[in-house]
Amino acid sequence: MRCIYWNLRGIANSPTKLSLKRLLNIYKPEFCFIAEPWMSLSNFPNKWFTRRNLKVFAVNARPNMLPSLWCICSTEIDPEIICIDDQHLSFTLKENGKSFGMFVVYASTDYVKRRTLWQSLTNVHNSLNLPWSCIGDFNIILGTHEYRGAHSPAKLLMEDFTNWTDNNILLHLPTIGCPFTWSNGKEGVHHTEKMLDRVICNHNWIDLCSNISCSTLTRFKSDHFPILFDFQ
Repeated sequence: MRCIYWNLRGIANSPTKLSLKRLLNIYKPEFCFIAEPWMSLSNFPNKWFTRRNLKVFAVNARPNMLPSLWCICSTEIDPEIICIDDQHLSFTLKENGKSFGMFVVYASTDYVKRRTLWQSLTNVHNSLNLPWSCIGDFNIILGTHEYRGAHSPAKLLMEDFTNWTDNNILLHLPTIGCPFTWSNGKEGVHHTEKMLDRVICNHNWIDLCSNISCSTLTRFKSDHFPILFDFQ
């Protein structure tokens, strides 16, 4: 199966829609996860996805705010939603007689709110003994090796992320391609790059799959690279 995750920073403009269309046509993913669409799904052309044999199966809930995640899949797939909140969506799926679960994440830039995300992901992960993978924009890095810029990142915030990973015995898949998935677009001493977008999974997922890869795709318009997650 193939999954594309892209924080595209707004889907309403034609160049971004064209770039997304090209990604879908080239890679033909079974899942496509869009972060920061910046518009209501009801205002998006209904046939845009159906023409590509895709359907929107869930959007996340954010009180008094637009959804920050659109979750799209092949029309032949029927995921079962487990949990939806303002920072993530989780679902399970059965394929070839095997069940597995996925988290789709768009984490808050506020570290206090991210702590509620870590707890929510932990609760769902521990409630179902399944192979789990987690794809998304976590808005945090593991360490200084995932950062390039003039100012040192806050150690405490990185420790929160590392502790959540370690406590749940999760693995960060290596990403092929660009070492940093986000850039602030500034120049000189103000330029900053970080590894914000990634795939994380548990050991059951590694045991389930015979082949797993994660890679960056060509960036266009957005300050984030799209992520391609391929597993069999």
